[in-house]
Amino acid sequence: MDIRLPPRLARFGFLQSVLPAVSFSIAPSTREMSSWVAGLPAEQPLVVLDSLAERAKAVAHSSVSPSRRFRQLEQLAQHAEPLLKRLEAQLDACRLPLDSASKAAANTADRLLKSLSEAHLHIVQTIKPSSIQRRLHGKTFAMAMLRAAQLINRRSAVVHRAHAAGSPRRWKLLRKLLEIGEQYALLNQPAIPGSSDTLEQAIARECLMSLCDPASLENSELGRIRFYIERFGHLAKLRKEVSLFEDTSAGLFVFGNGPRGPSQLRADQVLGDKERVLDCRELLARARHHLAGLRQGLHATKLGLPMVANEASYAYMLSRCVEQWSEAKTRRHTREDYLPLAELVSGFDAIRQFLSSTAFRRRESDRLQGAGAGLSVASEWRILDQSRSGFGLRQASAHTLPVSIGEVVAMRPLERSHVHICVTRRLRHEDEGCNIGLERLSGSALPTLIEKTLADGSTHSIPVLLLPRSVCFDGGPAMLAPHDDVTVGMVLRVAQREGDLRFRLEGVSERLASCELWQLTRI
Repeated sequence: MDIRLPPRLARFGFLQSVLPAVSFSIAPSTREMSSWVAGLPAEQPLVVLDSLAERAKAVAHSSVSPSRRFRQLEQLAQHAEPLLKRLEAQLDACRLPLDSASKAAANTADRLLKSLSEAHLHIVQTIKPSSIQRRLHGKTFAMAMLRAAQLINRRSAVVHRAHAAGSPRRWKLLRKLLEIGEQYALLNQPAIPGSSDTLEQAIARECLMSLCDPASLENSELGRIRFYIERFGHLAKLRKEVSLFEDTSAGLFVFGNGPRGPSQLRADQVLGDKERVLDCRELLARARHHLAGLRQGLHATKLGLPMVANEASYAYMLSRCVEQWSEAKTRRHTREDYLPLAELVSGFDAIRQFLSSTAFRRRESDRLQGAGAGLSVASEWRILDQSRSGFGLRQASAHTLPVSIGEVVAMRPLERSHVHICVTRRLRHEDEGCNIGLERLSGSALPTLIEKTLADGSTHSIPVLLLPRSVCFDGGPAMLAPHDDVTVGMVLRVAQREGDLRFRLEGVSERLASCELWQLTRI
């Protein structure tokens, strides 16, 4: 039960605001909490995490002191840590779209991290701004604020792994934490012993990751970008005002009341009272320095980067981050609604088989006959919208073949013979199903062979896909070929009635998941 003031002391109302901190309500001790956790069904990790989430809510609203509530939440998080790491590793290894078991794991981890972050914020909001309360629980106040922001970071990481739509509420919580941190001058103060992390850095990390468009990244790229932000994200600052150089707003974003996180700062924009500027210019200078070093052939360790940065794909990833931290990405073409069903085939080998079998069979009966003969089977999707540069698709069947970001796909609207060759650029799980975004490479493709002369003088035929008119090369020819099988200068010959067409291989434009995109020149 709570302490109640006797009538003769009731006029000293300020004392009542302190009493919840010294409540007589009995809360479980560390030993009792450990015993309760030990009684949970260890063979059912999702049940355990859901139980921990419910317990976190109860702890947050208990009447014990804020310091004791914080310690209990830390204890719950410690018990959950091994299970969370296991679920995160499971999501990293999953093929997309996620199956029902993986979705359940992601949702459970999301619920726990949501409960823990909101519980810490509740502790912050229940500590009164009076001098007595702040003196008693000042350290808890600062630690709970930082921990809430860190848990929001981790919750977003789970959402990104699952390629799901993050909750807009996280931006509201971060803005609330920012407001409180500024009010009590705790924004740049390390609060947790043994850690240099600050509330400003945690909020900046969330903004930087959001600007990288996580729905367009594979899990391996997500991990690399997350590591880079954790290491160098402290260079991005949240400011109340900022000076523009040369009338440019590159690297400057507004963190305000919008439901989608930071947005590009306009040169003539006047900031509102609660709006802050995310200044990425110092981070951009460091990233450009790293990028220049990698392109010059410097070893990653000399630049302070992990060993994986020696791979060519790391420089491409870093250049993409530089672009997105400079200016917010905008849509190039207007979308138009478009709702027919379509077949989708993913992967270089599967597309070659598809184009050689059922791709140009318009009637459903012909398509099923081809599938029954052992030819490639496509998955069914619904076209949500289209533009000059690509398509938006939604999963139309519960049984969908794996799709990965950065993979080449062939898309054919049902009852039509026209096949589009595209690249999967975005993937997001929503309540209605899995949505993907496709960038169109070409409106047609021709399976053919290119001859490669070996060292002994013999020739070897390599299967390729000729894209006669590619969107990415302004209507010029392009080719898809297996990784590392063809070289610059080779000649592709295609037999036609009017005579052979000859194309020279100029260079690799992009390395996709199962093949390479080559630019060609007709000779």
